[in-house]
Amino acid sequence: MAEDFAPLLTRLRRVFPHAQLETLSDSQLAAIREQHRGVPEHYLAFMREVGWGSLGDSFMLYGGLVGPEEIFDPETAAELGGLLLFGDDLSGDVVGFDSRDGWRIVEVWHASLRVHPIAARTISEFITQQLAGWEG
Repeated sequence: MAEDFAPLLTRLRRVFPHAQLETLSDSQLAAIREQHRGVPEHYLAFMREVGWGSLGDSFMLYGGLVGPEEIFDPETAAELGGLLLFGDDLSGDVVGFDSRDGWRIVEVWHASLRVHPIAARTISEFITQQLAGWEG
């Protein structure tokens, strides 16, 4: 069953009225699927329906999955191998998937560079949980 993103989009527009999220095309999604075998369908659906971009000064959703080598120094990136990142809090903490652990959503805190599992099972659930803090 396809997820209904309408309630999430409504909340995002209310909390971040100036956000200009861009959705990905079918060909862009196919390229992500081909490059990252096993990528969760919920992520692809989110990118198709919600998209990527800046959520004010709270969070940046990337326009695709980013390997740790694109953000961290080579030694740290090697330690974080298997992670594919989809966003950051604009303060150095990144969020993404651990492809070695069933594509579980994880967070890497910039202060410790440790991987912390997140309870959210989907990117939509993660953003919904974050919205609770951003609304307050």
